[in-house]
Amino acid sequence: MKALLPITVLLTLNSTFIGAQAALAQEPETAAEAAATGETALAGPRVEVEVCCEEGDGEDRVVVGRDLVVEEGEVVEGDAVCIGGNLTVKGTVNGDAVCVGGHLRVEPTAVICCDAVNVGGTADVSPEAEVGGEKVTVEGNIPGLKGLKWLGVLGDAASDLTNRIVELVKEVVFFGFLMLVALLLTAFLPRQFGRVDEHLAGDFPRSALLGVGIMIILPVALVFMAVSLIGIPLIPVVILAAVVAVFVGYVVMARIIGRRLVGEKHVMFQIFIGLLLLHGAALLGDIIALPGGPMEKIGGVFIGVGKIIFIAASGIGMGAVVYSWFGKRTLAETEAAREAKKNNNKTSPPAKTG
Repeated sequence: MKALLPITVLLTLNSTFIGAQAALAQEPETAAEAAATGETALAGPRVEVEVCCEEGDGEDRVVVGRDLVVEEGEVVEGDAVCIGGNLTVKGTVNGDAVCVGGHLRVEPTAVICCDAVNVGGTADVSPEAEVGGEKVTVEGNIPGLKGLKWLGVLGDAASDLTNRIVELVKEVVFFGFLMLVALLLTAFLPRQFGRVDEHLAGDFPRSALLGVGIMIILPVALVFMAVSLIGIPLIPVVILAAVVAVFVGYVVMARIIGRRLVGEKHVMFQIFIGLLLLHGAALLGDIIALPGGPMEKIGGVFIGVGKIIFIAASGIGMGAVVYSWFGKRTLAETEAAREAKKNNNKTSPPAKTG
């Protein structure tokens, strides 16, 4: 029986705790002999459980240092084992329900196919609950079991710290990705990159307004494409173009900011400084949040500010990308085309009325 495994492990652990109660009552002569030989004398009833049910072959659910609740209607295909916490069974356990060092509570709606076992704690098994095997309780204060709860606390803390470290690593990797995008643009598309830069720096108001307009119109346009048969094939193309425009525009915005701060240095150094300024709030927020607790909330504020900066900068930069026709036109060509359009509108004859 798989239920014997946690019980056996527990009884083995008990023998290592000084002053612990174990499961075998000894004769006084045997205890005296053990004391003479330096062995620890153990006292208490030994519990041997004989299985009278069929085990579930499914996955066990085991927790250490925290409570475990099997809700009503929930099914655990294997054993439900809780060490250093309280186990509450309201649903179905196809194996054994084992609680070590805590309180075992079996509700009237519970179905336990095999044994209900509690070691080193208390048990409350409802008479209406269905228990296919034995109901076993080994009472007594077993040193060390209560301390198992700290394992759960430390486990949660380690898990939270790991998540925060992962978030910081993701931000650093994203920063590196943006630097890679900048390197590719400046190495393979320097002319197009320069034209987008020219539009954003030379005509910032129109670039910004166009970017804001695209951010508003694009989701609506995608919805209309999705409901029309003709527009569906265009959705991947539009999304890809928007993603490219976002990253190119963000890098161009970083280059302009970096150029204003460090002057006419190498273009990659300008971009690096600009990205540090634009992305610094998010990076700083992840670093501040590492200790957890109140610092995590403060770091969350910086992370939120960083997201707002990214949305604003990439939106404005996207406007410059579209304004320059993805770097195909210089600013002078764009202005000349705009002036020609104005002149055509002025010189065109008025429409005839009937």
